[in-house]
Amino acid sequence: MVSPDEVLGLYREGVQAVCLLAGELRPGDWTAPTPCTAWRAEQLAGHLRSVAAYYQRWLDQALDNDLARMMAGDPPGPVLEQALARYNAAALAALPAASGPEHIAAFRQLALAYARRLPAAWEQPFFAYRGRWFSAGDHAGVAAAEWHLHAWDLASSASRPYRPADPGLLAAAWTAGVPHLALGDGDPWEAILVASGRPTTWASPPDRTA
Repeated sequence: MVSPDEVLGLYREGVQAVCLLAGELRPGDWTAPTPCTAWRAEQLAGHLRSVAAYYQRWLDQALDNDLARMMAGDPPGPVLEQALARYNAAALAALPAASGPEHIAAFRQLALAYARRLPAAWEQPFFAYRGRWFSAGDHAGVAAAEWHLHAWDLASSASRPYRPADPGLLAAAWTAGVPHLALGDGDPWEAILVASGRPTTWASPPDRTA
């Protein structure tokens, strides 16, 4: 069982990791491919910004008791993946024109604002999946893992290593929020990478911009 303070610590560490790694990227690194194969680093920064904004709206709906949305039926895996891909593409297209660093600055502001809202809403029903309710606190662990995963994506795009400080604790937070994406045995960080659909190792293609 991961405590709220531990989950929020993981969440903030993930935000900080994204921002620190982004701050180390050279101008040419922003055009480099990432393990999120549809996006280069600058597009990934925009995705982070749009997701952090979406989490704010999602929490607003939960606090407004929008039960119809929260209890929506569970689509099959491929259908859900296609819907997410369409949403992500539309969200990126709707963003204002900005550089990678500008997107990251907006992400930081939105993500930390969300963290400040979470303690008061920790037990709030947030979404239902496969007949089970998950709280805002459960989802906070998923969000924490997402920020750490995207920190790994940014680091990998620049051929740099990244590993969270406490992958075992992050794995416990992941399991509380997405138990249907079970983690395998062995190294917990590699298990999270695999469960999220990423390779455990990744090399930037040789044609990346220097």
